[in-house]
Amino acid sequence: MKLVPGGPNFELSYATTAVLPYLLSLSGVDESLPIPERKKLANERIAAHEAKLMTPLLEYLKSKTHHGVRILGLEEGDSSKRAPTISFVVDGKSSKQIVQAFDDKPVR
Repeated sequence: MKLVPGGPNFELSYATTAVLPYLLSLSGVDESLPIPERKKLANERIAAHEAKLMTPLLEYLKSKTHHGVRILGLEEGDSSKRAPTISFVVDGKSSKQIVQAFDDKPVR
């Protein structure tokens, strides 16, 4: 028996072998294209999907600026320069109050 505190996580290390095949599967093309081109296509598809998901939220938050909503790190224009993480604050409200307000909204 051996104790290896801080040593490698073998499950995680082995799981990383599936990352490349997974990313390549997102390219949406057959395997005849070279790997670098398939990786580029996969990254483009991921970025397009992220933009599709974040655009409505950004538009909603921008429409609420008169209620004290401020989007942090917002870069106008090229959405490809924005990470798909959206941070915002509402003047006079705590994070807990904001989360509660979203939790209380009915799902459409």
